[in-house]
Amino acid sequence: MSMLKVLVVDPDAASRSRSVTFLQKDNGVRIVGQAQDGLEVFLLTELLNPDLIVAEISMPGMNGFELATRMKRQSPLMRFVFLTRHDEESYRVLAEMLPADGFVRKSVMETEFPDVLRSIRKHMPHNAVRYGFNAGNGNDSKAGHRHRRVATGHSLGGVR
Repeated sequence: MSMLKVLVVDPDAASRSRSVTFLQKDNGVRIVGQAQDGLEVFLLTELLNPDLIVAEISMPGMNGFELATRMKRQSPLMRFVFLTRHDEESYRVLAEMLPADGFVRKSVMETEFPDVLRSIRKHMPHNAVRYGFNAGNGNDSKAGHRHRRVATGHSLGGVR
């Protein structure tokens, strides 16, 4: 199993630290960076080339929904999961409408996030390059197609 390179985005340093500590317990995860807001993510993504962005929804400057939309437009194969303090159903529904790969409330992170990680690993294209060009495998036609069930029990669509 190859390591899943993860970038964690949360404006609250303590919450970000808890998320990083939790994710590092998974032997298949390597935290490649941390950001406090959506604007930092664009620079870090270019430098660190993560497979997965794990982000809070409420952030200054650019909220998580806008970040997910822009990142998926820029890097369609990159995976994006909301790890959020928001319990409201409307946030989950909006996440389903966006090109997100998962939605997990922080209050249930330890029980639900492992299922999300398993689903993401299962659907990661092998040797894929997230910046829109062929990695040499000659099979780009299937790279953007994904549809799966995540730990919340709700299907979150993929690239549209």
